[in-house]
Amino acid sequence: MEIIAISDGLFFFDVQLPPTYPNLPPIFHFHSYSARLNPNLYVDGKVCVSLLGTWAGKGSENWDPKNSNLLQVLVSIQGLILVSEPYYNEPGFASQKGTQASKERSRQYNEMVITQNVASLTRLAENPPSLFHNEVREHLNENSVGLRNRIIGWIESGDQQGMKARENSTDAAGSGLLPDFPLAPLSPHFCSGLRRSLDNFDKSVQKLIDKSILSDKVKPLQEN
Repeated sequence: MEIIAISDGLFFFDVQLPPTYPNLPPIFHFHSYSARLNPNLYVDGKVCVSLLGTWAGKGSENWDPKNSNLLQVLVSIQGLILVSEPYYNEPGFASQKGTQASKERSRQYNEMVITQNVASLTRLAENPPSLFHNEVREHLNENSVGLRNRIIGWIESGDQQGMKARENSTDAAGSGLLPDFPLAPLSPHFCSGLRRSLDNFDKSVQKLIDKSILSDKVKPLQEN
């Protein structure tokens, strides 16, 4: 299993090399912990990438036994799938880029992605993969507060005037600085729902950390 961390989110993949690798591409399975949050990552585990043969591609986009490798697939997932505007990864949507209607749909899609990312991290905190239990705990321990504060900052700056003021802010340390992807103006439904999701997220992360601390304290007693 491989783990990729992007913008405080965690993405887990099973990777299998077929017996004839590299004549055939590797097989990837995505472990979903939420509703579908990317056009290329399916809840059932399918990963749509031309290099994997799971999507149509042209020329160098397809697997080449002489030149393609596993690292190339991982880089493609990071650079082509986990992008700032995943809405345009939907087939045919890229041609609409630049229109006002597609900008609004992309913004709405980003709201969904943020919501589902928090839901995914909450479920990971509640039931982390056994192989990566420590990595998940350490990641959430180090990044959960920053993630929460950043999102709350966006919510509190949700009105247009507040957004414009923060666009001109030079305070890089401020938790509410605008993201570098389309999100404004935030919808009221998104803001209210996300606040509730963040409360559940905080509780789940704290339980995971407390449980780990308790476990570490108990182990020496058991060994003696």
